[in-house]
Amino acid sequence: MATAANVFRDYETDGVPASGAHKPKKSSIRELLVGYETIINAFLSSGGLVFPDKAAADASLGYPAYTMAWVIKDAIVANNGIYRKVGASGAGSWLRLADLPYSFIIASDAGAGTANAIQATTSIPVSSSALVWMNVFEANTASPVTVSFNGGTALTMKTNGGNNIAVGGLVAGMIVMGIVAGATFRLISDQSSAALLAQVEAAATRAEAAQAAAEAAAASVDLPPVAPNRMLVDNAAGTARESKTFGEIADLLDVNRSFASFGAVGDGSTVDDAAISSALASGKVIDGRGLVYKVSSKPSSFLNIRNAAFKVGNVIYPSREYMRTDTAKITNGFLYTAWAQDKAYRVGTQLRVWVNEKESHPDGTGRIALYFSDDKGATWSFGQYLSAKATGQTLWSAGFDGTDEYLFVRVPSGTTDVPPYTYTMWKRALGAAGSENYNGTWTKTNITFPVPSGFTGQPVMVHSFTVGHSNSIVVGASYGEGAAVMRSTDGGVNWTETILGTGSDFEEPTVRYHATSGLYVGFMRNGGSGEPRYWRSTDNLATAGYFSAATGYFGGGVNSDSCVSFDIDEDGYIHATTAYRNGVIEDEGADERVSAFYLRGPVTGGNFWTDANTQVFNIAQLPRREQGGASALSQGSVIVDEDRVHLFYGMEERTGVTGGLGKGNRVANIYQTVIYRDDRGTMFDDRADMAVNRAGNNQLRKLAGIDAFVLPFNDASNWGPTIVSGRPNYARHTSTLTIASGVLTLTGTRAGLYVIDTEGAAATDDLDTITDADAFDGDTIVLKTSSSNRDVTIKNGTGNINAGADRVLNSGSDQIKLMYFGGTWYAFPYADNT
Repeated sequence: MATAANVFRDYETDGVPASGAHKPKKSSIRELLVGYETIINAFLSSGGLVFPDKAAADASLGYPAYTMAWVIKDAIVANNGIYRKVGASGAGSWLRLADLPYSFIIASDAGAGTANAIQATTSIPVSSSALVWMNVFEANTASPVTVSFNGGTALTMKTNGGNNIAVGGLVAGMIVMGIVAGATFRLISDQSSAALLAQVEAAATRAEAAQAAAEAAAASVDLPPVAPNRMLVDNAAGTARESKTFGEIADLLDVNRSFASFGAVGDGSTVDDAAISSALASGKVIDGRGLVYKVSSKPSSFLNIRNAAFKVGNVIYPSREYMRTDTAKITNGFLYTAWAQDKAYRVGTQLRVWVNEKESHPDGTGRIALYFSDDKGATWSFGQYLSAKATGQTLWSAGFDGTDEYLFVRVPSGTTDVPPYTYTMWKRALGAAGSENYNGTWTKTNITFPVPSGFTGQPVMVHSFTVGHSNSIVVGASYGEGAAVMRSTDGGVNWTETILGTGSDFEEPTVRYHATSGLYVGFMRNGGSGEPRYWRSTDNLATAGYFSAATGYFGGGVNSDSCVSFDIDEDGYIHATTAYRNGVIEDEGADERVSAFYLRGPVTGGNFWTDANTQVFNIAQLPRREQGGASALSQGSVIVDEDRVHLFYGMEERTGVTGGLGKGNRVANIYQTVIYRDDRGTMFDDRADMAVNRAGNNQLRKLAGIDAFVLPFNDASNWGPTIVSGRPNYARHTSTLTIASGVLTLTGTRAGLYVIDTEGAAATDDLDTITDADAFDGDTIVLKTSSSNRDVTIKNGTGNINAGADRVLNSGSDQIKLMYFGGTWYAFPYADNT
């Protein structure tokens, strides 16, 4: 029996191109069509159904399940096909199972289109599953040629090899066969060979002429031999060609060069000393193409270096362009504002950095302050004091668990920062994202950390903060006898410990929990003579182990006594910062410039320091100007914020007499270096450059929880801050305050004028004591009665009021002014007004 594959085969002998193209016989085609007609008649005689379109089929559901039907002329080609009835008669639907069994569709080109834009018609819709047999009305005169069937989309005609039809490739009266393939009509039959042959002959003639011309020209050329990576140029005399390297060409053109043109590899492992030396000796501006070049020592000057980094040992020294960064102050005051150590984090879109602020490093009566940014670090707020009183309390750990904000405040044994210490946890709920109450009230809880075996007392410092497994909170703890981490599952009330290392040189541990890998990781300061340590726990703090950085890991001398603060990004990469704490390490003076470092590498249960993906960048030499003190440079924090990394650290700007106190005697400010992780490539880039001038960052300090500001002054000289609360004309407190059992309690917004009332609205009452948790020496208030019918007697010496004598406020116009000093309120004017 005839088959379509046989009747319409490509060659006379299938698979043998040399046998010539096969031309189908009409008798074979008739035999093939008779077979199809027989099948169709059998289908119809057996009760088969034929619908003109899908809509007609969907309107005819009165057939039992498994009845077969054809849809043959739907305007939507995909709707045509073989269907099966689903469901009982009168219900259900028609399910399309297969394409129609058309081997080919006959199309007619009656000349309705043009020679190069054919319009053909068929009796049934054309689909990609059927072969199309079409006559050609007239020869084409251009290329490409398109064809549309039944007024449909114009399809580009392609040869069997996928090329456009050649000019004259279609001739009048010829028959072509093809299939619809996407936006093309791909021919199975061939195009006219006459037109192709003429084009081939013309091309051959042109090629022969070109060959002759080329051979004649080549006979007169005398060129240097071919060599790799060289170019031919005219010699200086202009009489011949000579071979030059790319570098020599660049010199002739007097253009800048790359290190690669001098033979540098730049893979971070091949030693490129010779090539780098040659490049820098050229005096040209050299581009590093963003690569890392391994050398024995870093270049003495980066003046002519662009977009390159140099690896000496473990440390990478980048040029400015290699790692786009920006550095600026986030504070700007004549105070010792420092110790931002690992207590910075993001809340919503706000960046928050906590610091300890003093008059000088030896000052033991400093304050805790917060700085924040709402514009991705471009600008920063004025400082906000946690408490206006300089009590010697300091903050060493702070964090956010997604709902609540935590501070772990170290409380000294007296009014200055001296051990033994206890701890108070400050906590507040910030509220839902987008509606946080950043100035909410804190609750304070005295907490006691466990004492690990072999350790004594409470931690010297509590460091870092992370949300651990099972929604716990975890902090680091530094004891005189070693380092540990503390974990709480009840919001900070109770704690359990895991020892990280025993010995006095295990200090100031930082900690993060990486939920994806289930690892706890962090770093420890080496208080002895060794390098910092990387620690990790793979079993949810049941045990912990550590790895020390190799001696000289940071170049130069040993980076002892330096903390490593860090954050983890969304890809599980650590971003960390540290710095030397003594300039002698780098042949500077003890109180001179020292190097700061930026580290990045993967969270790992193995050795972070030796991981192949860990990189250590020397990003700057920073001023370290504190005479005889412990440098604040390495006491930093890191925040990974979307497409940037923020490094925070103290920079000591002014030195002074050792032990000397007083505002401005020693000055340190908090700086940030921002490392950009991506370039958005748009005209608007929210990675705004940092504002270098912080003149607007003034000496005013906000008080947490209340509407008041403070001007700081010298605590060490027994001065208190000036509190700007209310107006100089003694603005009234918003509420009338009532005496309770002889006590008047001043709370909430600070004010100068307080209107007072008797207890239970009695006709008379005594005022013995005034309590105010925020009272400072020098605070001054005015009291007056709420009514001439409510008489208040200010009792002298009964409680904490010294008025010289009992004073009666028996008129709405009576008033008394009191000043607080040493726990007592003293009257200085008293007015018995009518």
